Amino acid sequence: METNNINSAPFVLASLLTSYPEQNFENYVDVLLQEGAAKLPANLAEQVTHLIKSSDIDDLRSLYIDIFERGQGVNSPYETEYGRHRAMAKGQELGDIAGFYKAFGFELETEGEGREILDHVSVELEFYSLLLMKQNYFSENANSEAAEIILDGRKKFLTAHLGRFVEAIGARPGVAANPYFKAVYEWVGSLVAEECIRLGIQPEKTDWIENQKNNETANCGSTCN
Repeated sequence: METNNINSAPFVLASLLTSYPEQNFENYVDVLLQEGAAKLPANLAEQVTHLIKSSDIDDLRSLYIDIFERGQGVNSPYETEYGRHRAMAKGQELGDIAGFYKAFGFELETEGEGREILDHVSVELEFYSLLLMKQNYFSENANSEAAEIILDGRKKFLTAHLGRFVEAIGARPGVAANPYFKAVYEWVGSLVAEECIRLGIQPEKTDWIENQKNNETANCGSTCN
């Protein structure tokens, strides 16, 4: 079991950078970077620093909406929009994610600007950062049994959810064509992949299946009504 101090800050930062830029976005990101708690690749750090200093957050919000909300049909940030038979499996997947959140005491805010639903990549990254914080706490307080439970939860959540679809988002055309979000998802994908390697797990990768929604609608017939 991991015994060294685990840094949750990179996952907190990853959650911020993949979410809609809410009020105080600049302050939260700046604190994480200035304190050195989380480091970014040089090209991404330069872009993020420029956004913070130039106060172009309104432009970033518009960009986020264009790519991930207006363009959600091909650039979805939601886990359950990826993989084969996604429409049929969506309820089960959402239930499983909710089960993880409940088991480890993670509660989503239901109000406020830009709040996301539970399978949004930023929410899953935030949850994973909480798992890291909890494992640090229990390890530092010599509660090895609780720390082991958290470690097992990390492995299972990465295998079943977070480790499967992050790279697929980065490969979507609207994301890959934008220098900023391309850099964000390249970093986030590497962050998650390195975590999987560290824990010795190999999640089965999922991908966007072109035209799947149309095919599912055509095949479900009257049962869709």
